[in-house]
Amino acid sequence: MADVSLSAHQLSLFYSQIQLRRFDDSTLRILELILSSKDVKLLLELRSKLKEFLRSQSLIAIREAAEKPIEHKLLILEFLVRAFAIVDDIESCLAVRYEGLIMRDTWTVNHLELRVSCSEWMNFAEDAFNNEYYSVTAKACENALLCLKEEEGDYNCDNLWGNTWTISKIQRLEDIAIRLSTCHSDFRTLFCIDGQYNLLSLETVDMKFGTVVDPLAFCNPCCGFDTLYTHI
Repeated sequence: MADVSLSAHQLSLFYSQIQLRRFDDSTLRILELILSSKDVKLLLELRSKLKEFLRSQSLIAIREAAEKPIEHKLLILEFLVRAFAIVDDIESCLAVRYEGLIMRDTWTVNHLELRVSCSEWMNFAEDAFNNEYYSVTAKACENALLCLKEEEGDYNCDNLWGNTWTISKIQRLEDIAIRLSTCHSDFRTLFCIDGQYNLLSLETVDMKFGTVVDPLAFCNPCCGFDTLYTHI
């Protein structure tokens, strides 16, 4: 009973921190404490509540940050990546990581320090592949190859251009992911239906009911920050 009472207090505190938009290490520590319970049944219940709460609050926080500087947006995404990892929401974690990489890549023109390295794309591609998200794996591999081609000799690409083994490795992973993606739909995309945002599988949505929100619009400097949320 004491464990339940303590968890309820910590849960309330975490909710408050998120609603106050305190996206920092102290909030993550509270989250870790909540999930340190030895009661397996309670732990599963808490994890489920936290996943649902984080998914809903992340959308709100992202919309609120529409006019914020790119650095602030990236800090929010970084926090969400860590929070989703803690609650073991791999799908959301990978989705937010992907959006962060795309956002940085899009803003590189004006912020060279945000450039995504080939190794970052490959690390993401391997994580996505290992979790059976094959379409996004193929896209990440494509981005890694583009990075190698466009940034030949640049330190941000780890000077990998000309490394036949590395290029071959990327292409092999991309080919396998493309083949597997033909029989495995892994994207969940945000649809705006009757003014409501809904996360729906592409396999189950009749396109006539809603308008697809382009996930890349989230990363376009000319568009609002609130056009995200793409779930893998």
